[in-house]
Amino acid sequence: MLKRVGAGADFSKASMPISKAQFPNPFDAGLEFNTPEHSHWNIVHIGMQLPESRQIYICADNCMRGVVMTADEMDAGDRFGMVLLEEKDLLDSDLTDVTLQGIIGCIEKWKTRPKAVLVFPVCLHHFVGTDIDQVYEVLEAKYPDIFWLRCWMDPIMQKRGTTPDERERLEMTRPLYDLPPDCTQVNLIGPDTPAGSVQTNDFANLLERGGIRLNTMSACPDFETYRKTGAAAAEIFVSPFAKLAAEGLGKRLNRPVFNLNVGWRDAEIDASLDALAKDYSWQLSEWRASKRKAAGEAVQFAKARIGQMPIAIDAVGVFRPLSLARFLIESDFNVVRIYADGFLPEEQADFEWLQTHAPSLVLCSTLRPEMRRWPNPKEKVLAIGPRAAWFEKSTYFVQMVANGGLWGYSGQRTLMQRMCDALDHPKEAKPVIAQKGWGCTCVL
Repeated sequence: MLKRVGAGADFSKASMPISKAQFPNPFDAGLEFNTPEHSHWNIVHIGMQLPESRQIYICADNCMRGVVMTADEMDAGDRFGMVLLEEKDLLDSDLTDVTLQGIIGCIEKWKTRPKAVLVFPVCLHHFVGTDIDQVYEVLEAKYPDIFWLRCWMDPIMQKRGTTPDERERLEMTRPLYDLPPDCTQVNLIGPDTPAGSVQTNDFANLLERGGIRLNTMSACPDFETYRKTGAAAAEIFVSPFAKLAAEGLGKRLNRPVFNLNVGWRDAEIDASLDALAKDYSWQLSEWRASKRKAAGEAVQFAKARIGQMPIAIDAVGVFRPLSLARFLIESDFNVVRIYADGFLPEEQADFEWLQTHAPSLVLCSTLRPEMRRWPNPKEKVLAIGPRAAWFEKSTYFVQMVANGGLWGYSGQRTLMQRMCDALDHPKEAKPVIAQKGWGCTCVL
């Protein structure tokens, strides 16, 4: 018997109290719902950070639609190439040759030669056994002046092994030169969004205070400048999805790697700051006390302003929604829902704490098809993150993705300010969350 997907009001498989949930995947995999939220960055946004580069995708037009629209919305259509695959290319041709000739065609049609090209084969290339190594061997011999980056757009790997964006970030570290270390600079590897400022980001503030330059790919004016950031004496990463890239680069260049934990609680912030300070022999007592005091004052102000208004958090807005929920609950805020379909391993301690201290906190899937009919809340909700804003139908929301450049005590303080601002300046969610790649250039 056919049953309409999402019919009725049974959300038992799409939402549950955290006390009844399993870590790290509370919900069964299956047919997925795609929300109208597009604020998160995808492989196109990530790759466009590489200066003087272009991207080539080899896939069918249905898959091509999303990535070409992303490039056009960024006003970067001139940096985008595509090889459209048709049924005859699979049945009557050699996909290895079709891929190779298509890429060559893109290069020859461009009026200027890129310094680097990110190439994205797709699932079909796995299925038919395309000789991708041969493709790159020919390309590297024919165009030795181009740095070829071996990426993939294969969503079949999205939930097993490393994801396409993790491999892309790793591949984007390959151009860096192996240079003698320069102790006056460090690299921030694989950020999903701009790094924030010294006002919103403690590690940026600390490095500037110590006379250390923080290199980011998007700030490099050209490809050669980016390659020379291989001289940085250390690699740091904030995004959990940049771990593979940072550790891979650190191993290749024999550099220390610092994981600046994106947890929201004081203990996790201090652990990351202490590791960085130890490497540079910095004394942080007074500086840390000042930052902590400012954050504490901001928390008290926000508590007075927000009171017990329900709060919802999503995993697009922040990397560690459980950590943020715990921080807010410990600060006497009223967190009622978290929108996430899975959690990072480092969230387990927070998950278990919340099961004990906030057992009625509700976890909600964002992918289950039932969520198409998620009911409107009966009260006003303050949302942190774009998906929480959409599901809660809230006009009171903090629009941010991938932590939004917030980190440490300055991140705590800034988030409190933005939560208060969200109450003072309500806005419609739809035109905001529909923009692809929040923080990137957008011409819409």
